[in-house]
Amino acid sequence: MPQLLQDGKVFSLFTKLKENYNLIIIGGGILGAAIAEMAASSSLKVLLLEKEDFASGASSKTSKLAHGGLRYLETGNFKLVRESLRERNRLLKIHPRFVKPLPFFYPIYTSNKWPSFLIRLGFKIYDFFAGSDLPKHRFLSREEALRRFPFLDEKGLKGGCLYYDAQMEDARLVFDLLFQAEKCGATLLNYSAVIGFIRKEGFIKGVRFQNSLTGEKGEAFGEIILNATGSFANELAHLAKSSLFLVKPSKGSHLVINRTLSNEAILFHSNIDSRVIFLIPWKNHTLLGTTDTEASGNTKDFRVNEEEEKYLLESANSLLKQNPIKTSEIVSKFAGLRPLIPTNKDTYRASRDHKIEEIEPAFFSVVGGKYTTHHLIAKDVLKSLFPDRKIEEKDFAGVNYETATERETSPLIGDSSYSERELIYSIQKEHAKTLCDWFYRRTPQAYLTPISDKTIEHAAGIFAKNFHWTEERKKNEIALLKNELSHTQTSRL
Repeated sequence: MPQLLQDGKVFSLFTKLKENYNLIIIGGGILGAAIAEMAASSSLKVLLLEKEDFASGASSKTSKLAHGGLRYLETGNFKLVRESLRERNRLLKIHPRFVKPLPFFYPIYTSNKWPSFLIRLGFKIYDFFAGSDLPKHRFLSREEALRRFPFLDEKGLKGGCLYYDAQMEDARLVFDLLFQAEKCGATLLNYSAVIGFIRKEGFIKGVRFQNSLTGEKGEAFGEIILNATGSFANELAHLAKSSLFLVKPSKGSHLVINRTLSNEAILFHSNIDSRVIFLIPWKNHTLLGTTDTEASGNTKDFRVNEEEEKYLLESANSLLKQNPIKTSEIVSKFAGLRPLIPTNKDTYRASRDHKIEEIEPAFFSVVGGKYTTHHLIAKDVLKSLFPDRKIEEKDFAGVNYETATERETSPLIGDSSYSERELIYSIQKEHAKTLCDWFYRRTPQAYLTPISDKTIEHAAGIFAKNFHWTEERKKNEIALLKNELSHTQTSRL
């Protein structure tokens, strides 16, 4: 594992990277992590480079669902739904700490876009594909629906359907995969942006990269180089002088509401454009999302704008007329960019299939797919790139985290519910290198209760001690975190 020494000026691994790898993966989101884990488990020599933090893009900004995607039945994409449900069941079995069953309720109104017979048929098909791992769906009468969900608008309500899917901790799944990849021998470097390609006789043979925290540069050579940068795939291809248009990003915005409606998630259609919207119970809050609009892929597209906030609130409040969500109840907001395959269709109707493309010899890209199907995509990628190698699909039970007793023996960080031991573990085992890494991805604190200065100062002190930060570096890190929080949280302590 790379270690920072002397105020973060030296990466011990940088001096060892002038060697050949079977696979260099560029991009440390869910796909990069899944491919790295499977490749390393298959005895391939793997290097993974991420220009920012692992899971810092869309992989930590999802709707937190591991699901089949009920709405994809509408477009007849039965294969995607079947595969997604099979993978959902797999995730429930091997990651029970971070993937848990979640009941959903779909209210049926007289104004529904789908007729009753199609709704019933759709849920039967969904259950058939899902197998017997979770309870089957059942329909509720109008009276039972209102008794169970009294906050629903009564006008035109005919009843609804209760069914099951799963909820996940998206960033934690990425780190579980990375932990296993590293355990199997993969080299993982975050904050290491590819700044150029090394060519021999005109062909790409390696990469040049630079650490954004230290300024140090490195080189690595690989048999295969894979562009797994998601919504930024076009930019990396252009760095290699390719004109290919690989990805069409779609923006998914979410609001975190300081209210718990029920223990069940609600799936409904927006009154504005009939798109599917979710109200999801999440850590004693409600997660409202998501939008699905074309995005440019620029950093600014990771911010939720006023128009998106208005769309989500208006959509939700058409369902919650008795007690609408107020702007003052918004705790935080976040958005991620889905890396969709380019199409002439609007992003909501665009395919969620994945595509592997050769940019030039030995340089490939993978885009598209759903978070839930990352395992299948990883397998497809590796079998395509290494047809003569045996690809191992090893299911592991996840990381052995500290016990509750161990946590209780460690002081809490400021007035948060997280211990010093947990933060030190993330620094030593999960590549946490900045305050944002800890508050946004190793934990979900940035999206929940406002973070106090006391907590920030305490955490910064632990980072400073472990990385030998100067006082100036510590102040800069605190300023960077507070700036990011100003775009995420609607209030600060």
